[in-house]
Amino acid sequence: RGYTVSVAPFFWLIQVFMCYLRPTHCRNFFSSVMKPWAIDAELEITFILLWILPSILLSLCLVALYAQNHVIAYSRWHLTFFQTARDEVKGLYPLAYDDYSTEA
Repeated sequence: RGYTVSVAPFFWLIQVFMCYLRPTHCRNFFSSVMKPWAIDAELEITFILLWILPSILLSLCLVALYAQNHVIAYSRWHLTFFQTARDEVKGLYPLAYDDYSTEA
């Protein structure tokens, strides 16, 4: 089976291990290794503030909008059903007709 293994990460790990053994010779290496981690932390905070929080707030707004649309659609179905039933059988819903509610 043909697959390739990159040996670059292994050399990088060996170099890190050697710098742990002799840290005086690897000052520049440590600064170059630690800088990406600091940048990653800054990017993570930026990612959270600029993407995750707005997406959560947007999803809450969309959930509320979906719920409102769902309730409106459900209410329309009931109104349509009751209007049809009320028009077919007069007197079944007396509050809907003016002739029953007049005081004259």
